[in-house]
Amino acid sequence: MSATVCCAIVGVLWLVALSIVISHLSRRRKERVVIRLGGFKWTRADFCRGWLITGDTGSGKTRSGITPLLFQVFQNEPTWGGLCIDDKGLYWETLSEMARHFGREDDLILLQVRPDDRPASTWQPRHTYNLTSDRSIPYNTFAKAVVDTASSLGQAGDKG
Repeated sequence: MSATVCCAIVGVLWLVALSIVISHLSRRRKERVVIRLGGFKWTRADFCRGWLITGDTGSGKTRSGITPLLFQVFQNEPTWGGLCIDDKGLYWETLSEMARHFGREDDLILLQVRPDDRPASTWQPRHTYNLTSDRSIPYNTFAKAVVDTASSLGQAGDKG
């Protein structure tokens, strides 16, 4: 038997052994699946890595993607916490209904901005949040966020 054939056999056996070990280790540390959508499934670690859902306006990103994902998060991670920023102001109703379904309606906090038609002297939000109140965060972190935000707005042509 030639040296090349021996090396090839050893290489194949090494790959088979490696795949058996990897398969065994991955079965031992199998994490619980927390999200299933459209034939895909995610563990908590996978799910928390970040998301990008794209599509045209009105194509169903919220209805077909975000809402089913959020429902499963409520269902499979009963102590989860999160932040939902809804620039249209319409998702609050869906989120409230979902939280109520899972007995978590008291866990929701709605931060509102004053409506244009309400004078500041008579309007009081139910909840407030001071982003800069956490003294453990260095001031330059907030300064950088302000500068980065202003810079990105300027780059987008929105200088107003």
